[in-house]
Amino acid sequence: MRSSRRAARDDGLKRRLYAQEGVAWTWIVDPVARSIECFESASGLPKQVAVAADGDTVRLPPFDLPIVVERLWGKTAKA
Repeated sequence: MRSSRRAARDDGLKRRLYAQEGVAWTWIVDPVARSIECFESASGLPKQVAVAADGDTVRLPPFDLPIVVERLWGKTAKA
């Protein structure tokens, strides 16, 4: 398992690289924190446009489908 500091650094680097290469949308799905962050590329930079966690039902771009966040983790117990 990655350390949280290393994970944050890696995720930040990936978001910047994806935005620079023109990836329109990036989702960071964190099963430990049980959350999703959604980023849009704007002028080659990632811009956070949404955050969701257990208990949330959201529609994250670019999809127009409801996502019940806690269902992503299956039937595992919460940490």
